[in-house]
Amino acid sequence: MSFYGYSAKAVAQVGGCILAGIVVLISHSSSAAEAAIIAGKTAAAGFLVIYLVIYLVGGVFENKNSLITASGKGRKEIVLTLLDNGADVNAKDKDGETALMAASLKGHKEIVQALLKNGAEVNAKMTDGGTALMAASWYGRKEVVQLLIDKDADVNARANDGQTALIVATKKGQKEIKEMLIRAGGKIYDETALITASQNGHIEIVQTQLDNGANVNAKDKNGTNALILASQYGHREIVQALLDKGASVNAKRNDGVTALMAASAMGHKEIKELLIRAGAK
Repeated sequence: MSFYGYSAKAVAQVGGCILAGIVVLISHSSSAAEAAIIAGKTAAAGFLVIYLVIYLVGGVFENKNSLITASGKGRKEIVLTLLDNGADVNAKDKDGETALMAASLKGHKEIVQALLKNGAEVNAKMTDGGTALMAASWYGRKEVVQLLIDKDADVNARANDGQTALIVATKKGQKEIKEMLIRAGGKIYDETALITASQNGHIEIVQTQLDNGANVNAKDKNGTNALILASQYGHREIVQALLDKGASVNAKRNDGVTALMAASAMGHKEIKELLIRAGAK
């Protein structure tokens, strides 16, 4: 016999926790599952409240927010219970965050291990392209970084703004993690990251790439380089940084467009004048 796919034994435990259930129901928390987590002062009480929610609303173990919330808060017992009862280990919230990302960011090593053991996708990405490895690297979670690397995390994966785990570790001064990532094959520079960051206006990433030897004149498959994109999108500070590193001011895209043409077409007068002073024709 089952209830919403859960065993009769689990549902039977509801009987002794009506009072705990009232606490959950009157909570102003964003979800019943999250209320259960917050109310669970001890593991035993937490389990009772969760089982009551199953009885009252059903399917709580499939609520993606409950697993992500519990993972981020370090509630190992609740995480294991949710996983044992069929929670989707790779479910995402509205921002694309998974339980593995939440646990990695906070440095909850044992929860990270449990999630990976239950099939968590180590290279899953948020809507902004961020990964669990990037989160752990940013916050200096050395043990978690090593766990993720051991599970074949992509050390050169890029977020939408061009950042990699190595870039964020460098920016945050995480020296040991930086060395770990390099040993695992992390590129100390990445021309694709340079081009993307130049387009999106991320001067710190651009400077990090340039300082670590990225080819300032690298091009993508369309012949576009960092200088053309920075000029097109109006990022004057980046244009100057690229020129200072020897960017070819008259380089052309495959269709013949130069940085000067791109800046002129978009009405970026200051950048146009800057390029002309640098020898643009």
